[in-house]
Amino acid sequence: MKITYNWLNELIKIDAFSVKEIAETLGQIGFEVSAISNLPGDTVFDIEIPANRGDCLGHLGIARELAAKLNLVLIYPETYSFPDPRSVNKVFSIDIEDTNLCKRYMGVVIEDIKVGPSPDLIAERLQKCGLRPINNVVDITNYVMLETGHPLHAFDIDKLSGERIVVRNANKGEKINALDNNNYVLSPDMLVIADNEKALALAGIVGGTESSVIESTSRIILESAVFKLENIRRTRQKLNVTTESSYRFERGSSYKNCDFASRRAISLITKYANGRFVSHNDICLPYEIKKIVLQIEKVNRILSTQYQVKDIVDALSRLEMKTEVKEDKIIVEVPPYRLDINEEIDLIEEVVRIQGYDTVPVEIKTYKTEHIIEEPLLELERKASDFLLAQGIQEVINYSFCSNKTLKDCKINREPIGLQNPLSE
Repeated sequence: MKITYNWLNELIKIDAFSVKEIAETLGQIGFEVSAISNLPGDTVFDIEIPANRGDCLGHLGIARELAAKLNLVLIYPETYSFPDPRSVNKVFSIDIEDTNLCKRYMGVVIEDIKVGPSPDLIAERLQKCGLRPINNVVDITNYVMLETGHPLHAFDIDKLSGERIVVRNANKGEKINALDNNNYVLSPDMLVIADNEKALALAGIVGGTESSVIESTSRIILESAVFKLENIRRTRQKLNVTTESSYRFERGSSYKNCDFASRRAISLITKYANGRFVSHNDICLPYEIKKIVLQIEKVNRILSTQYQVKDIVDALSRLEMKTEVKEDKIIVEVPPYRLDINEEIDLIEEVVRIQGYDTVPVEIKTYKTEHIIEEPLLELERKASDFLLAQGIQEVINYSFCSNKTLKDCKINREPIGLQNPLSE
């Protein structure tokens, strides 16, 4: 993923650090810089993002990590503040038919839009990150995605049938003309965004041409949603399509970032596209804030360190985690966007990542092992294998997993145990 130095510098003041120092710091906290491109007046880092760190697929996420490590202040960009929902008439209704596949859907109606070229700053930053500028509205949705890591989409209201957005499964054989110039035939296990008549977009992957924002567009619905990552991955694999949006949704999206990205985009659309906020509809399923109990003694026992309580609390607080110390343990509230933190050991990893791996003492440990007694049956199996190989017979080692087709070809009639999410499908 491409990250620009100047953009980072708006979110955290890193003027005091050289490009080399920033690259080294990123490597220390788990984000390997694979390439550095020096451009006129700016520098672009190409960063390898771990698969479980979907929260870092934008400049804001990387800035948050650097701020934690370098103990800097993170400056959040300007966002729009929604009015009291009771004072706003909801122009469009939103229906989510399968709440297992879509946990939150925000639809914001913006009118009086003037579509045109993007400001130079937005267009240049998109190009530095490998995206092509299209128009100010589309560019702002892409800009916010690169900034926050959360994909957005805009629909032209005047091209929709009825005043209703439906998040539903596709009909068998349903087709969509996508913005990537491909026509896709869909199946019922795929999630789409639709109006009363047709599918408008492949949820979390790509929009359709029939509702795209063009020069004559004056009213839009701005979409920000949380989709089930497994469904996005399966749909992408079946249709053989990969987009910037699917890349991010496959790695998980959070309720908090969904709201933040929407409000950030509204702020930019009203500023650069003359947009006027009309209404918003937010369908959000209840979600639980994760709280994990961290045993203070366990941190030092596992890491062989001598961290004080304040050291542990400091590291976690820098990562925007709320902490409460109770005797020999710390109650930690995990931010909603940290989908990778689920257990105590995850918190211990975060502590040492921020405090620095160089704080872990280097020790050569010795272990006393008992004499291993050979299992007679295993020894016989080994000798039999050696004997047969010596006779010129070849040994076949099967894969751990195989497809249903392989079982049928081998005439194996036993009922197999299936995987829920096989990589081959």
